[in-house]
Amino acid sequence: MLHENPLMIDIDVDQWRNLHDRFLESAKEKRRIIVIHEGGEILKFVHSNGEDVTKTIDKVTDPQIDVKKVYEDNKEKADFVLMLDRKAVERFFAEIQDSWSSGEDLDEYVYRMYVKLDEYKDGIVTYPGPARKNLGLRWKLSISYPQVKELVQRYIPPNSVVVVGIFENSNLIWGSLVLGFDEERKIKLITTIDKSQVIRDWKGEYKKFVKWVEEKFWKCSLGLFMDRGSVEMILESDKRLNTIRDLIRTGKLIAYPVPETLKQQLG
Repeated sequence: MLHENPLMIDIDVDQWRNLHDRFLESAKEKRRIIVIHEGGEILKFVHSNGEDVTKTIDKVTDPQIDVKKVYEDNKEKADFVLMLDRKAVERFFAEIQDSWSSGEDLDEYVYRMYVKLDEYKDGIVTYPGPARKNLGLRWKLSISYPQVKELVQRYIPPNSVVVVGIFENSNLIWGSLVLGFDEERKIKLITTIDKSQVIRDWKGEYKKFVKWVEEKFWKCSLGLFMDRGSVEMILESDKRLNTIRDLIRTGKLIAYPVPETLKQQLG
């Protein structure tokens, strides 16, 4: 879904950082205990921040049991434990690298890499939670890559732009995302709204943002504009579509424009 050479221009650093902090979670930001072993013989037993750890095992005999024990003995110091069999890691990366094809999208390759972790559940182990959900950079949203791809194919017209604007107070843009999709619905453009476009009140200016996108890039097929409070309501909801509909009905979320295929879903 990501074009091989997407155009990334004029990205506002503050907006980008705000979106990253709220919607993405990196394993590098977590406190981790890393145990590396080879055939059970422990080669490394360290904390990511250099803190002292309680080493209650001197050999890995059952990775699923041992990783839990290490965590339970150090849970005040760590968000998760990573236990790696060195040879399993080598096999994992060799298999992933051999599967790479120059013709495939990068995000497809990355998604396959995370899924492949499930096949190495005893060689690449984390606790609490599986390696696929702990390692790397992950969405904080409960939606999978295949689901996102399906939604784009179903609702976003080819050769169009989607713009999302999130505002703090009436005239301060907290975060935004402008994504341009090509004829194959691959993301070819990534940028943010120019914050100078917000002058008085975003609720009275949202059409101007759409016009700015269309004049600078190409036709906008979907625009979603809301304040931070509405974003939090959506993220915390168990029935997000219903929440989005309620926010639209009460004027807290403005959807403009909306593709014909999506209008009925949004009510």
